[in-house]
Amino acid sequence: MNLKTLNQKLQSLNVLTIASETLSEHTGEMADELRSQLYAGRDNLDQSLRQYRSSEYAQMKHGMNPLPGLGNPDLYLTGATHRSIRMAVNGQMVVTLVTDIHDLEKRYSHGSINPFLLGSISKKKLKQTYLQKSSITKVKQHLK
Repeated sequence: MNLKTLNQKLQSLNVLTIASETLSEHTGEMADELRSQLYAGRDNLDQSLRQYRSSEYAQMKHGMNPLPGLGNPDLYLTGATHRSIRMAVNGQMVVTLVTDIHDLEKRYSHGSINPFLLGSISKKKLKQTYLQKSSITKVKQHLK
């Protein structure tokens, strides 16, 4: 490939399209990572979710999943909410879709805190595990 052809390919490279395609290909992994984040009891700010009010319920839930720590919710009881989590790419935005949400979002969201959004730890893991490699592969294919 000569320099002129390479320059033309670089100019025609659409980074936003590549990013959108890459994200779209990994919505399943993003949803899995959000489930893991919730199961660990973390919100989108990588902090523990607001504690349970009932110590008895907190004990029962801790027996089911000790990972978040005693009293910290994981928003998992029957698994219906976690199973209903989907991610989609809408233009330049990643959207979380949860069909079995009940009042959990109202109860655990306030201000900039939302348990149904990915936190920076989860985003970093996704970037390192899937998104970087996939994006680089797409750019290389475009430049061939």
